[in-house]
Amino acid sequence: MKLHLAYAIPGEGVVSSFCSTTKYILIGLNDGKIHVFDTNENHVHTLLEPTGSVWALAAFETALLSGGKDGSVRVWDLISGSQLRTLQGHSSLIRSIYWAQYPDHHTRHYAASGSTDGQIRIWDVNSGHCVHVLSGHEATIYCLEVRGDILVSTSGDCKAKIWCLGTGKCLFTLRGHSRSVMSLVVKRERVITAGLDGEVRIWGLADGSLIALLARHSSPISNFRMNASTVIASTTDGWLFAWSLETYHRYWARKAHDHAVTAMAVHRGMIVSGGKDGGGYEDACGSDAWVRVWSLDLGDGHAKEENFGGEVASSLPNGGAASDKQSQRSHDQQCVELGGPAEVVWRIGTVPGKLIVLVSKRGGVVLETWTDKE
Repeated sequence: MKLHLAYAIPGEGVVSSFCSTTKYILIGLNDGKIHVFDTNENHVHTLLEPTGSVWALAAFETALLSGGKDGSVRVWDLISGSQLRTLQGHSSLIRSIYWAQYPDHHTRHYAASGSTDGQIRIWDVNSGHCVHVLSGHEATIYCLEVRGDILVSTSGDCKAKIWCLGTGKCLFTLRGHSRSVMSLVVKRERVITAGLDGEVRIWGLADGSLIALLARHSSPISNFRMNASTVIASTTDGWLFAWSLETYHRYWARKAHDHAVTAMAVHRGMIVSGGKDGGGYEDACGSDAWVRVWSLDLGDGHAKEENFGGEVASSLPNGGAASDKQSQRSHDQQCVELGGPAEVVWRIGTVPGKLIVLVSKRGGVVLETWTDKE
């Protein structure tokens, strides 16, 4: 891959949220600024969230939703950079937002917002009215996804819930995780959740039943992605895993970084990971962060299974010791490093034809875009 652009974002903020569309790249910082780029990497606007850190962003076409510290959701016009309206009702910080169209009305939009107050609110974005308040979770709402008239949520109360948007009623509560459920994907009538307990679970969307337990890792799951046939997860102790969605068997695993995998994306069938390496295995302070591309073929999810001797990654030889795996990585033909070392890899994402990487270098946030052209 080739570096297309490296743009140093002004200021001293660090990345607290990120999203992208086919038209825009949107970066929220902990100083309240939202930097708007088009997909040609032109810096279009700097929006200001007046209450500070921006923990949640969701965009649709030329509009943006941002979540504030005061519990407000703001609606922005990305063409003019102006604020259109404020959606108020939550009592504390917005942690998650999901934007969708009404199933039978293509000009009307609704948003679901989740807060540290434990509530989910459903908004008519066009009018600014709150349609439903979904109560039942007992802690922060970390993830929201919508499929038709169904909403799925995850929370710090160790549970996920499936809701009917038409009535605002909870249909099923998914119990099994023992710590906060931080990641969620809904696809092909399945709900996939991952949490700080190191587990990845697959549930039925139609009935809330547990279909499979993919992992019971010894460290928390830090990132979670999925394509048509594969589930990919990273962990806070540096591992990457891939499972087949057809057989639910794990067919690939690598000790990708010495410390936590802080960012991950799937780009053109490859896994891209960001994390820290070097220093003591238990101490990431002072170590460098790297972005690595893993050329695992994720095309059909039927790659040959490898024998790793157990479902828990710590059962691998030497418990996945950093020194041994660092040596293995340097000779791993599947791994290519992008660019030089950074201080932190904040986010990795994609827009059509490009890989987006947000890192800290020399104390500031840098937006890097990479293309497949040599």
